[in-house]
Amino acid sequence: MPTMEGRLEMFSSEQGLENASLYEPSGYVGVVFMGSTPTSYRLRFPHNRLPMPSDYTQSIASCFVMSVNCKAASYWYSGFIRLQTLIDAAIIQMETKQSVWSEMGQLRVVMMGQPGSVEIEKFPYAVISIFLVLAFTPFVTFLIVNVAAEKENRLKDAMIMMGLYDSAFWRAIRAAFKNHQGGAILTTHYMEEAEAVCDRVAILVSGQLR
Repeated sequence: MPTMEGRLEMFSSEQGLENASLYEPSGYVGVVFMGSTPTSYRLRFPHNRLPMPSDYTQSIASCFVMSVNCKAASYWYSGFIRLQTLIDAAIIQMETKQSVWSEMGQLRVVMMGQPGSVEIEKFPYAVISIFLVLAFTPFVTFLIVNVAAEKENRLKDAMIMMGLYDSAFWRAIRAAFKNHQGGAILTTHYMEEAEAVCDRVAILVSGQLR
């Protein structure tokens, strides 16, 4: 296990510990007992010796034996686990009147093998995904336009069989939009449909609205 050496200081409050650690930010390790019972405590370590609590995901490629780049192993090499083990052993002895020091000394830590994996960079993967979406967008737009046009033609054919004009189809759409208090931009090649449906009509000539 990692060795822990240094001096021991007592503080009346956690604020006193924090103030003292400002002079030696990388050399202070604190134990803060919560409440009146010693069974509830928390450990205070320098931020650069342990991973942040929010670091719940990390690549496993850097986790090897005696590796300083593996954040999960830093709990072991920084002395965090050793200090926690000593405090827990003392609490167990105090509560049960039985010593567990001999059992604690027989514990061994082994870095387990890593499963096979293929590392994928996130940025190229995101760029490829965006280009794939852009590549298939015209195809999807073509399908949507053709499906809508096919349904429109079928409705118009049904209306012709019933003796109705095309303008009745567009008046129904206009009434539906008014009922839902919405708006829409419709494009057509026939002025009859535009005048029957739209409140405002614009003509596109050489790329300009008139």
